[in-house]
Amino acid sequence: MPLPPGPAYILRIIPYYAPSVIFSLGFRLLQEYDENLRVIPTWLLISVTLVARPLSSLLSSYWSTFANARAAAAHGAIIPPTVQEGALSVINRMAETAKHGFPGKPPTEMALELADTYGYAFQLDLRPLPSIFFTTEPDHVKAILATQFESFPKGPLFIETMSSLLGTGVFNADGEMWKFHRSMTRPFFVRERISDFEIYERTADYALTQARERLASGISVDFQDLTARFTLDSATEFLFGAKVDSISAGLPFPPALSARTPQSFYDHPSTPFVNAFGRSQLLSIVRLNYGPAWRLMEFWRDEVKPMRDALDDFVTPLMNKALEKRAHDLEADIKTTAEEDNVLAHLVRDTQDPQIIKDELFNLLVAGRDTTSSLLTFSLYMLTQHPDIEKRLREEIFQFVGPTATPDYGHMRDMKYMRAFLNEVLRMYPPVPGDARCSNKALVLPATSTGMKPIYIPANTTCAYNTINMHRRKDLWGPDALRFDPDRFLDSRLQKYLIPNPFIFCPFNAGPRICLGQQFAYHEATFFLVRLLQQFTGFKLDDSLNARPPAEWQSRDEAMQNEKIHPMAHLTMTAFGLPWRSSRPTEVLQTVMRPDIQYPEETTINNLFIYARLFTSLWPETIFLNTTVGPPAIELCRNMPLPPGPVYILRIIPYYAPSVIFSLGFRLLQEYDENLRVIPTWLLIPVTLVARPLSSLLSSCWSNFANARAAAAHGAIIPPTVQEGTLSVINRMSESTKYGYPGKLPTEMMLEYANTYGYAYQLDLRPLPPIFVTTEPDHVKAILATQFESFPKGPLFIETMNSLLGTGVFNADGEMWKFHRSMTRPFFVRERISDFEIYERTADYALTQARERLASGISVDFQDLTARFTLDSATEFLFGAKVDSISAGLPFPPALSAQTPQSFYDHPSTPFVNAFGRSQLLSIMRLNYGPAWRLMEFWRDEVKPMRDALDDFVIPLMNKALEKRAQDLEADIKTTAEEDNVLAHLVRDTQDPQIIKDELFNLLVAGRDTTSCLLTYSLYMMSQHPDIERRLREEIFQFVGPTATPDYGHMRDMKYMRAFLNEVLRMYPPVPNDARRSNKALVLPATSTGMKPIYIPAETTCVYNTINMHRRKDLWGPDALRFDPDRFLDSRLQKYLIPNPFIFCPFNAGPRICLGQQFAYHEATFFLVRLLQQFTGFKLDDSLNARPPAEWQSRDEAMQNEKVHPMAHLTLYVKDGLWVTMEELKTN
Repeated sequence: MPLPPGPAYILRIIPYYAPSVIFSLGFRLLQEYDENLRVIPTWLLISVTLVARPLSSLLSSYWSTFANARAAAAHGAIIPPTVQEGALSVINRMAETAKHGFPGKPPTEMALELADTYGYAFQLDLRPLPSIFFTTEPDHVKAILATQFESFPKGPLFIETMSSLLGTGVFNADGEMWKFHRSMTRPFFVRERISDFEIYERTADYALTQARERLASGISVDFQDLTARFTLDSATEFLFGAKVDSISAGLPFPPALSARTPQSFYDHPSTPFVNAFGRSQLLSIVRLNYGPAWRLMEFWRDEVKPMRDALDDFVTPLMNKALEKRAHDLEADIKTTAEEDNVLAHLVRDTQDPQIIKDELFNLLVAGRDTTSSLLTFSLYMLTQHPDIEKRLREEIFQFVGPTATPDYGHMRDMKYMRAFLNEVLRMYPPVPGDARCSNKALVLPATSTGMKPIYIPANTTCAYNTINMHRRKDLWGPDALRFDPDRFLDSRLQKYLIPNPFIFCPFNAGPRICLGQQFAYHEATFFLVRLLQQFTGFKLDDSLNARPPAEWQSRDEAMQNEKIHPMAHLTMTAFGLPWRSSRPTEVLQTVMRPDIQYPEETTINNLFIYARLFTSLWPETIFLNTTVGPPAIELCRNMPLPPGPVYILRIIPYYAPSVIFSLGFRLLQEYDENLRVIPTWLLIPVTLVARPLSSLLSSCWSNFANARAAAAHGAIIPPTVQEGTLSVINRMSESTKYGYPGKLPTEMMLEYANTYGYAYQLDLRPLPPIFVTTEPDHVKAILATQFESFPKGPLFIETMNSLLGTGVFNADGEMWKFHRSMTRPFFVRERISDFEIYERTADYALTQARERLASGISVDFQDLTARFTLDSATEFLFGAKVDSISAGLPFPPALSAQTPQSFYDHPSTPFVNAFGRSQLLSIMRLNYGPAWRLMEFWRDEVKPMRDALDDFVIPLMNKALEKRAQDLEADIKTTAEEDNVLAHLVRDTQDPQIIKDELFNLLVAGRDTTSCLLTYSLYMMSQHPDIERRLREEIFQFVGPTATPDYGHMRDMKYMRAFLNEVLRMYPPVPNDARRSNKALVLPATSTGMKPIYIPAETTCVYNTINMHRRKDLWGPDALRFDPDRFLDSRLQKYLIPNPFIFCPFNAGPRICLGQQFAYHEATFFLVRLLQQFTGFKLDDSLNARPPAEWQSRDEAMQNEKVHPMAHLTLYVKDGLWVTMEELKTN
């Protein structure tokens, strides 16, 4: 149950004062032992320490100003001109013009006045609040929105303020979350979808029919309300597949005739949605005015949440229906096509998280409804002021569409004047007149003019850019910039002003965050205007109803003087009261659904606004939101990570902090109550420290009891528990990790438990959390597919692997994973992974090296050979440049290591190869230690130097790709996906170097190790089964030939080759087992008929053992432990695998199934074809290969037959390598 906003705000700022309070209490203790300190009264000490905190913030702001000036000089830059006006005066003016001035953020009118004095880029010094940088310079807007996009997120303050309405949707997210949402919705906004005008036609005709009926009664129509209903109904039907149908409620009457509004208008089913939609936006924008202190204005209740709940009431049933259909489709393995979906149905294919879906839909709804409604409202306003433009538009419509026909995409493309008209409306009245970003690092923006120095922007600076002012600058648009003239988008002015400098026009944002729906908005607005102008003419404002602009606007610029209405802005621009009248039945516009919101009294609103701002500065929550810049020491600490050990210690301090604070508090009480002094303090502290671990043990016992009750309530059972002590289990795990069959938990140990407890059981490791272990296909299906969202990898795994894999696709959950997945998925299409040129070049080079070594009578480590082959292939595929590790030569056996030339060790690839292998080994050792790995690497992250060595190779390639991408953006050059490698593909989606490097190394681990494992064990199996080798070669010669290069068609034809690879993957899956962590309590299917389902508590580690499942005789038949590729070709395929596909998961399954599985099949097949075309007689060199442990002879058939020692780190491998001899194949 979330806390109300006010208490949550108070709790947030408590840590800010905690050091002061602890210091005061500690000083009070010292006073008890040192009489000299008692002269200082405690009340004075506490007061001073509390005041010191806000005072330090003020001093910090002055230090920051000095430090920023020095940093700017060091960059050859300047601090932007600072408004010479006190903070209170600036805030008061901002509040006043926000109420009465022209729309903008900061208010446009105030910004214009300041620009006259300070230029088009300046800063507001609001100390002790952070300063605000304000600009209307196109080069700055270009940097903020495009060329330095990654450095200008929306910032945590904006996101948190708007989260009650927008959640984590695309307009209220930064970084990976934004990229995930963007990539999820982008595929839906293709031309074919947004050119389907059936929804527009149906909704526009209904809206205009309502307008006609109202006008026939002689009453004006509120055109802003009409278009809001039109865009709302169109948007909801486009998004949800069902419209709100707000138009059918009827149109509101003017205020003086409100008594005539029928009760059915208020009782209409759409009314709660419409009212909640408008009120929620107004409340959200009010929050932005108060900054972090909005929580104090809504102390006991989140005022936006009930509005959002009302909106959810409409969409939840539709969403649940879509989710149920998606679940049914997954269950039945039904493929859906993108063409048949609305946006909701499209989203449920990417995620089944209800909150993410709802957030995304309402983000799109705000854009789809408000921005287009604003465009149509001000379009009509301009038509009332320019009858000549109305005439030209109608003439063009009649020319291309006709007087009654319905417009289509071709018509819209032909109506050049209509597009110019809409562009001019967007120029003069952009839907979002101003916006802001927050710099996440110190940087430099371009100079404002030739000869000037660039402008230095410190980290965490709010940067506001005013679109409406930039759109009206005469130096950017010409001397007639304040005059409404659509021809400027058609005549020579277009070439003179806009074409050379496209960032002077940004009504739909720009850069990576450019509005996905801009063409949707153009089409919707054009369609409505065509239908309007086909049916109505003579548009006039009803001056008796429209709100007039403030009188003081008559002393402002030409555009403001000519206004006949009062433009304002919440999230988007609106008009206060804009009805119109026509010579035919037509009158419209007054106020759109005014929300019933209570403002403070007008005489106190400014003081309240100022108070809220100052209160924020005295209670600087901004420290925790990263919106202020502290002294250099703070910045240094922020940027310098602590070693792992101290981090671990600091993390467990809060675990004991309550005990310590209680002890200190009790010591204080003893000073005032003699009865308590019988308990010595030295005894109290150890007792309270021991109480913490003891409470954990008791808590685990209670959890077991509570879980058993919860399981019974679900009609389920707790899985069978291994009856063995915690220390014994951990000891056996450690021992079998070193010497047992590969796995995590060790396979051999798990087999023993399965014989006693079945294929699903739990290890009770109290006081540690239990571990659930399964090899049941139905459980694997639930974990990986049907209940996928409930089984993330979990924070422990992600944090442990972070040094190597960062936030890449294999080390991320939730939105971060979805972003990475959606970013890389488009690259793994058939056309790319069927281009075998890289394989051919690399495989032939590797086999040439092997031939030369074998010719000298020395064995080849085939595991090393394939690792180099897959590493070089993968790096070239990913980076566009290979590591070229094969050219270093092949290693000699240990007994002949003296023959290894120095050039092998000095080869440029050696640091990369060594770092790659060692980093994985260290990472898997961390997993064995759990959270305590930090104690094993106390003073240094041992993986980081390895990752740095890997980065040394990729950074120059990445920088080159980023520079090319920046040049392409600068020159507006479009690149095609076909010409890219993976690196070039990634830089089109993100310019964040860390994200790119993380993603590449995640793909490299998969692309190198898994395929190397597959090839290593393929050769091992051929050495044990010469008959299989012969059959493979016969198939190769049949379909490819003895020397030809295989292609995609050959691979499709070679059925036995695919069956062979599948059998290798069954017996030796590259990832022999894996784990997930449940994020909520849930139920897994029963293990057999007649049994109850299994209850899994929240936060339970769930291990599934792929290698054991692949070898179960009840799943694969009595010969499951025998290597036989024919099981994937004969009746056993139909008997076992087809009815139960989750018994075979070498590439994972469900939404997280390996994107590169076909890449791996193709690469392995290609290498084996070339190998078998050139070599035969594969034999293990028993003098070099590590033998399996002797105790394996008492295990199952498969372990008894092993001739090498399989082991696993991140992936399966052969201990000490796979040394083989082979003969060259005779030409005949």
